[in-house]
Amino acid sequence: MRVLFLAAYTSRSRAYAQAMACGGINPDAVLYFGDAGRDVGLDLPVSADAEAQIGASLVDPRITLCETVALAGWPAEHCDAESVNSPELMARIQAHAPDLVIYSGYGGQLIKAEVLALGPFLHVHSGWLPDHRGSTTLYYSWIERGDCAASALLLDPRIDGGPTLLRKRFPPPPPGLDVDHVYDGTIRANVMVDVLQHVRRTGALPTPVPEEGSGSVYYVIHPVLKHLALLQNER
Repeated sequence: MRVLFLAAYTSRSRAYAQAMACGGINPDAVLYFGDAGRDVGLDLPVSADAEAQIGASLVDPRITLCETVALAGWPAEHCDAESVNSPELMARIQAHAPDLVIYSGYGGQLIKAEVLALGPFLHVHSGWLPDHRGSTTLYYSWIERGDCAASALLLDPRIDGGPTLLRKRFPPPPPGLDVDHVYDGTIRANVMVDVLQHVRRTGALPTPVPEEGSGSVYYVIHPVLKHLALLQNER
C-alpha cells in the first residue's frame, strides 16, 4: 500500500509526524503544502505527568514538522498552494498515485469531491463521531461530558462524514497543558497511529464501526464558552 502524508504546516501535522516516527510508521512520501514559514518550534511546556494522565505520548512542540520528517528520512516535497483544492496540489497528489492519503490540512477547508477521488483520505477528527461533528468539537465535548475524543474516518464531501474506522475517548487536558497546539494534536495522532499500525499488520484499513445516527454539527465555539472550558484546565 502506497501511503502519502499530505501535510499543512500546522501543529497537528507536527504531532502526526512525531507519532508516526516513534511508532515506526514510514509513509512512502510527504507532500507539504502552504507557507513553509509557519513551520516553527513552539516553546510550550510538556511533562511526563501530563502524558501519564492522558495516556498518550505528547507531541514535542519545540520540534518542527520538517525536522521530524528529515530525521526520519522520509522523501518529501513542497507545494506553495495554500488550498487543498488547488489544481497544482491535485496534480502533485495524483503523481504519487497513493493508495492512502494521511490528511492533515488547514482548518476551515472543505475538500472537493474531485480531490477526494485521488484518495482515500484518512483524517482524524477531534470529537466522537457522529455525536460531535463540525468545528472545535473538542471544547464542546469537554464542557458537555468532561472528556474529549478523537475519531479516525475516511473523508467524503459531507462535514466529518464518511466511514468511521476508530474512536477513542481521552481524559481532559491536564492543568497547564496547551490545548490547541499540544493536547489536540496528541490525541489525534494517537488514534491515527493506531489505524496505521493496523494497516501495517493486516494490509487493510480497519472495518468501519456501525453507524449510530446522524449526531449534531457544531460550529466555531464562542470565546466565552472556550474560556469556560479553559478555566477547568487551570484548576
